[in-house]
Amino acid sequence: MKQAIPWILLIVVIGLGWFAYQEQANKWRTEYTDLRLRYEKALQIADQKIDALLNQITALQHQIEESQKAVKAYEARITQLNKELVYLQEQQPATCEEQVANLQEQVSIWSQKFSLCSQIVEEKDKIIFSLTKKYETQVLITEQKDEVILHTNKLLKAAENRISFLEKRDKILLYTTGAVAVILIILEVIK
Repeated sequence: MKQAIPWILLIVVIGLGWFAYQEQANKWRTEYTDLRLRYEKALQIADQKIDALLNQITALQHQIEESQKAVKAYEARITQLNKELVYLQEQQPATCEEQVANLQEQVSIWSQKFSLCSQIVEEKDKIIFSLTKKYETQVLITEQKDEVILHTNKLLKAAENRISFLEKRDKILLYTTGAVAVILIILEVIK
């Protein structure tokens, strides 16, 4: 029986070491899972923000395209009015009433052109505003992606630090268990 006691102690020490290791491994898994969930949640929130910003960019692009179509329509109408103006200017009215009517028609065309040019300016202002807003939104997307990268790097650094700490504890646990086992074997041999 005396000979079995050191072996029983050895088995108990190894068992306790294994049990302590398993307890620590469960804590490590829990910590890793927590870090992983925090990362996934942060990534999901960032993706939602980026998607919302991309939707804003799409809406702004649509506004830009609509304004560009309106500008083209106004420019086409101005081109048509220019042709009418050239025709009127080439006319040689014979009477004074015809000259007055011709000039009044030219003034009407110039008024329409001025009105169309004012509308073009308004549409181009809308385009400039939309482009500015689109740029600002793109900057926000870039900032959001930078934030994700920064957060990811922080979590990665935390995980690396934890892994380094756990590797050291694992070695200590392994060496302690091994040292106790060797001491018990030496004690058994010395007897």
